[in-house]
Amino acid sequence: MDKAIEEDKLNLNYNETIYKIEKLKNSSFKIYTDKNIYELRVVAIAVGMLAKPNKPDYKIPTEYKNSVLFDITSFEIINSKVLEVGGGDSASEYCQFLADEKENNEVYLSYRKNEFNRMNYINKESIEALAENKKVSLMLNSNIISLSSIKSKPVVNFEETEFGSREFDYVIYALGGSTPENFLKMIGIEFNGPEPILKEGYETNINGLFLIGDLSAGQKGGSIIWAFNSANTAMKKICEQYLKCDI
Repeated sequence: MDKAIEEDKLNLNYNETIYKIEKLKNSSFKIYTDKNIYELRVVAIAVGMLAKPNKPDYKIPTEYKNSVLFDITSFEIINSKVLEVGGGDSASEYCQFLADEKENNEVYLSYRKNEFNRMNYINKESIEALAENKKVSLMLNSNIISLSSIKSKPVVNFEETEFGSREFDYVIYALGGSTPENFLKMIGIEFNGPEPILKEGYETNINGLFLIGDLSAGQKGGSIIWAFNSANTAMKKICEQYLKCDI
């Protein structure tokens, strides 16, 4: 990805939040962010399910808003004791990143089952290799019942006596997510039940507005391969119909 960004000279704006997308009469779009306003001809939304992450049933104390996270992009995490919670691909990928030697983290992974059955084989092999090399400590068959706010750092209370209560610098949840339905409906995208209505090339009912990645996969959920393939399909239609570029 870094190579493609550099070679194709892509314009990337990090740490920028979109709060409104407006379709103009000239068929272009006006994008409002916390830093700027853009007018664009085509928009492709690819925020994925983690734009609206699932959260645990128990309460998360408000004082831990900077140490209990739902992704690993919010803060730089180095030289820390970290608990990752989840058993899917994101959980494995987060652990792989956090366990990198240059980050110097002590990484734990809590999963409520006794084996990983939601990961693709690459992520499953990766997390098992990290555990074998003692770079990640697996806490299988573990269930968190609460977080205590008695200390400056999160204290995680497990149902199982063998795990008890443990203090961490960071707790990161990777429990999957759901479609950010309200945001998409505010733009004007039509839905059929819980799923957005998509035309050929993953275009919505709004001409020039596309949904790709998890947002186009429906209830069955997507994958990194689905993300790349749906983006490729959408880009072909964008080139042919909107930008008239040479493909």
